[in-house]
Formats: sequence, structure tokens, C-alpha cells
Amino acid sequence: KMFGPGVVSRAAAQVRVRSAPATGAARCKRSFGDYKPPTGEHFLGIPPPKPGQKPVKEGWEWMYHFGITGGFIMTGLGLYFKPETGIMTWAQDEALARELLVADGEDLEVGRNYSQEKHGHFWTKGE
Repeated sequence: KMFGPGVVSRAAAQVRVRSAPATGAARCKRSFGDYKPPTGEHFLGIPPPKPGQKPVKEGWEWMYHFGITGGFIMTGLGLYFKPETGIMTWAQDEALARELLVADGEDLEVGRNYSQEKHGHFWTKGE
């Protein structure tokens, strides 16, 4: 038989069992394997300092701290002083350069970039 009450109920039961979400321990075991309780070992085998004591600094730590700090400072300065290269900034510079040329009585050429001439041809090869 292909259809019938027994076939439909068995299929519905299988779907129900397959779609049931796993509970806490089963889900953890499925995702992470067997749970292993802590063994008492410390991170990298280094025990934490006793109460009231400071950890001993290693030789590479000062270089790391100065390097990271210097890197952040250099990145900040680089981002602060980076040139404006947006289309709106270029358009404002171009409009101002053309306005000054028209005020001086000069003719404008179509296709010529006057704002780059003012700034020294950053984006094109010099003529």
C-alpha cells in the first residue's frame, strides 16, 4: 500500500521526531563533542600570581605596548591629515577655479580641469 492511515501516521511520527530540537546536554555534545571538566591547568601553563603579588612582565611586552600605541597614533594622524578626494570637494574646487577665471575675463575650455592645475596635477600626468 502506498497510501493509508498507517503509512501517513508513521511518516508524521518520523517527521515529528526528526524536527524535535535537541535539549541542553544533547545539543552541547552534538556541537562540541564530549564535555571535559576543568583539569586545574592554567592558560599556557602559567599559574596566576598569588593574591597581593603582581605578575612578572616579560621582555616582549613593552615592545608590544609601544608598537600598538604607536600604530594607533600613526593611523589616527594619517586619517586626520588625509587629502580630501571626494567628488563634492573636487566639484567645489573646480567651480571656484572657473569662477575666478571668468571674473578675470579669461575664456574657459571645455574638458579642461582647472582645479587640478591649481593643485599641481595630482591625478594626471603633467603636460
